[in-house]
Formats: sequence, structure tokens, C-alpha cells
Amino acid sequence: MANNLFFACCIAVGLALLPFPYLFYILLKILFFVSIIYYAIAIYQGNFDIRISILIVLAILYNPIIAVHLGSKLLWFVINVLTLVFMYNIKDKIDYKNTK
Repeated sequence: MANNLFFACCIAVGLALLPFPYLFYILLKILFFVSIIYYAIAIYQGNFDIRISILIVLAILYNPIIAVHLGSKLLWFVINVLTLVFMYNIKDKIDYKNTK
């Protein structure tokens, strides 16, 4: 599941470089938000570590209810790519944990 979410986010970020209506970017934030929440639940083992803290900050940034407006498409793209790098680094730990 973590791999599927990660690849869906990668495709969405790639598509985000194209000009789309505002609704697409809202859907992109929802996709990232759901993925981040899934990652946080899958990683949580009864104690908070730095990964959980980062995921909480990212969930606040991507939450679809109280939107964070950074004003720049380029800035959002950089944040999306950094989020993907972080998700890539922890996705194998999620898959390994869930297969045990």
C-alpha cells in the first residue's frame, strides 16, 4: 500500500507541473494528506520519533480543511518533491513492518 501511495503522489507531482484548474491542486493536497496520515499510522509504534513529528508537520501543511497558502507554485513544487523524498525514505520501513 505504501508503494502505491508513493507512486500515485509521484505521478500527481509530475502532473502538477502542467497548468491545471485550481481543483486539481486541491485534490493533490488531499492525496498527500491521506498518504501522510497513512504513513504516520503505519509507522507509529507507541512512541513519537522524528519521523512522526515530520509527518505531523506535513499533515498540517497539506490538510484540506484549513488551507495553507504559500502563494507560489514553485514553492509548493519544491515542498512536494521534498515530501516525496521523505516518503521514499520511510516507505520501505512501512512495507517491512506490515509484512512481519
